[in-house]
Amino acid sequence: MEQIKEELVLSWVWLRNLLKTIEDYKDLQSIINKVQTSFKRNLRCIECEVFIVENPNEDRTHIDRLAGANFFSRNVVEEIFLNKKPHRIKEAEIIVPLEVYGRILGLLHLKTDFDLSDNECELIWSFSDQLAFIINDLQMPAKISPQSKSEIKEISNSIFNNLKSFLEASLERLKVLEEQNIQLVELNRTRTELINNVSHELRTPLVSIMGFSKILQRHEIQPELILEASDQIQSAGSRLSRMIDDLNQLNRASTKGWNINVEKLDIGEIAKFTVDALSPLNNDHNFTFNYPPIYPMIEGDRKLLRQVIENILINAIKYSPEGGEINCRIDLNSKDRILNLSISDFGIGMTEEEHSKIFERFYRAKNTKTENIAGLGLGLTICKDVVEALNGNISCVSNFGEGSTFTISFAYEED
Repeated sequence: MEQIKEELVLSWVWLRNLLKTIEDYKDLQSIINKVQTSFKRNLRCIECEVFIVENPNEDRTHIDRLAGANFFSRNVVEEIFLNKKPHRIKEAEIIVPLEVYGRILGLLHLKTDFDLSDNECELIWSFSDQLAFIINDLQMPAKISPQSKSEIKEISNSIFNNLKSFLEASLERLKVLEEQNIQLVELNRTRTELINNVSHELRTPLVSIMGFSKILQRHEIQPELILEASDQIQSAGSRLSRMIDDLNQLNRASTKGWNINVEKLDIGEIAKFTVDALSPLNNDHNFTFNYPPIYPMIEGDRKLLRQVIENILINAIKYSPEGGEINCRIDLNSKDRILNLSISDFGIGMTEEEHSKIFERFYRAKNTKTENIAGLGLGLTICKDVVEALNGNISCVSNFGEGSTFTISFAYEED
């Protein structure tokens, strides 16, 4: 019995992994079943029940239903809905509200065969907060609470101000293309994909930021929860920042063009520098280099070329989720004086149809192996725009289930 209790005290990692497992579920009942089964099986709870309120805004009807279910007393239910705090029935039994944005979506009832400490109850409460955000996102994904910490408000304002600027620029282009029906249809398609992709990609990190910021608002929380919440908020904020950068880059490039500083460059050195920066963060992948002993310099922009190589490498990492080798190789076409830098992975790969669209704005490959991979579908578009602005060429060879090879090619002069 003592062993079970010790596992619960140290179980925030387990609770976090359970949250990660259920956040991709598409229906509410699957989430409820997973939570109830996991608590009963892994923590050996005597009882674990998740009760969902059908209509939280319906005046007191939800309280009548719960109190009439011969499980909760009316006084307990009313107390929880009033105070929005857990209620301990006994030392080994607790009811915790699933509360988000000031609304209670349901109740989590746990009964164990050991006494629950205050720290253990705090962990369960923190888990319930995160579970509530996942349930709320599934039921009403478009609603975001106005009650946030000032830092979160600043991030949200920055996101939507930048998005507004991008959409305004897109609308200006729409006015120019109104007389050309084919181009107008294409722009409407692009705008629809933008809204769908951006709303989907922004929702996940925003839910994470809102959920973990709520934990930080508590007066008494464990240091491990503070560290976990801070790390999750920082990670989600970085993901949002990268998306905004991609949107702004394409917006500037489409209106003003790329700001290019041309100089003689060693492209192999840039590739190795980029790999050295990414490899410590991706231990499941083995990065290899195959360069000839001597190869020529090319003319290009160091900062932009590094971004291109970084985007291709990040794609190779994301689309080979089980790890494996990622190879960087330089080949020379002496006849045409062309230097080729190729980056290969042995991951998911692409179908012929996907392959034909990969450089289009906002295009994302859609199959069972890629549905959980995040992104706006702008990285390869940026790569193509940059390489062509530097008078180069980018191409791809890919087979579904076998991996992909992206090659950027530049002309060079004999020394």
